[in-house]
Amino acid sequence: MTPGASALRAIAEAECARFRQEGAVLLRGILSLDWVGVVREGLEEIHEEPGAMTSRATGGDGLGELIIDQYSSLRNEKLSSFVKCSPAAAIAGRLLGGSSSRFVLDQMFYKEAGRILPTPWHQDTPYLRISGNDLARLWVTCDPSPKQTTVRVVKGSHLWNVVYRPVTATSEVRETQAGAGFSYGKSEDYDGRLMPIPDIDGNPGAFDVLTWDVEPGDILVFNGNIVHGAGGVEMHPRKRRAFATLWAGDDVRYLKRPGLTIPDLSEFAGVQIADGALLREHPEAYPAGWLRAVESDKAASAW
Repeated sequence: MTPGASALRAIAEAECARFRQEGAVLLRGILSLDWVGVVREGLEEIHEEPGAMTSRATGGDGLGELIIDQYSSLRNEKLSSFVKCSPAAAIAGRLLGGSSSRFVLDQMFYKEAGRILPTPWHQDTPYLRISGNDLARLWVTCDPSPKQTTVRVVKGSHLWNVVYRPVTATSEVRETQAGAGFSYGKSEDYDGRLMPIPDIDGNPGAFDVLTWDVEPGDILVFNGNIVHGAGGVEMHPRKRRAFATLWAGDDVRYLKRPGLTIPDLSEFAGVQIADGALLREHPEAYPAGWLRAVESDKAASAW
């Protein structure tokens, strides 16, 4: 049985304001544990059967393992039900404040117990064929996730109006395996016109970094343009399994970005989209999970 589509509580206006101003907000206790269970089961199934867009990384010394999978919901019924039937789309829509929220991407982040590898500071947008300000990334953890292992963001960096060159690894991380459908490659494979990302860790006094302890049932929401990463620890007693969905609002456009990018939904739908076209003009590729005109908590009603 599919869990209910409604969030467990309303989103406060102060939370919406924090998302707009700071670029991130932790919505505590908003997702039912039934939905967390659905996500957990789906991630375990993807973990057991990696696909063409699954990448694995370990530390430079071979310790620790991070598994990332792109578009897990397109080949897993449980994760598909989360994208289409959970309150995720409605939560994104209400935080974005526009007329709709449209599905762009989902990803699995699976870190085994033991050594937790850090995720380098980066933005999501330079990996994707999209541009715009109205982007909400919903990060759902299946396991208690202390701030040392959780997504951290540079406060307000979504307002800097700059897209940085992707960072694919640090000295602590090296890719060991990637599927035939997509590989993160090297930094030089991406748009070479983009500026390198600032040295956040090397200049701790220059940046305001936000961190959170996140529990199952919480949703961490951050802007798709924000500079973010995740810390690492030498020993963590449990897995850290997370599922992140990306939703676009009214101003997001299709961008034929040069260099390497993650495949996009237009490819899977067999649709040609002109450079600069609004995503909301192409529901056949970027379906609406939530529409303000519908004003329903049932995200599936807008698909």
